[in-house]
Amino acid sequence: MNKNHKINYNDIELRTIEEKDIEQIRIWRNKDNIKNKFLYSEILTQEQQRKWYQSYKEKNDDLMFIIHENTLFNKDIGAIAIYNINNENQSAEYGRVMIGEDCAQGKGFAKKASIALLRFAFETL
Repeated sequence: MNKNHKINYNDIELRTIEEKDIEQIRIWRNKDNIKNKFLYSEILTQEQQRKWYQSYKEKNDDLMFIIHENTLFNKDIGAIAIYNINNENQSAEYGRVMIGEDCAQGKGFAKKASIALLRFAFETL
């Protein structure tokens, strides 16, 4: 599966994650107000994150994106994913949504990222 996508929607851009992103994702994911929203809510180590990323790269049914805000902060603020992608059944799941930057929480960026990702899923995938 092509894991090189960019999606623009209003003041955000979604881009598929790269190895350089995994430490920032881990830091966000380990925040108390975020980790407790996941089924596995333990602190992730750098080694666990590296192993996860290696596994992610090999999957053909999983796309994870960095959420980059372009107007207020002009920086990466979170992540979102679409996974269990099944082209034959035209189905997938989306989630793993997190706005990791405290300054960006509660401002509607997760909603915008969800809209952008779901449009991409329906129109492109």
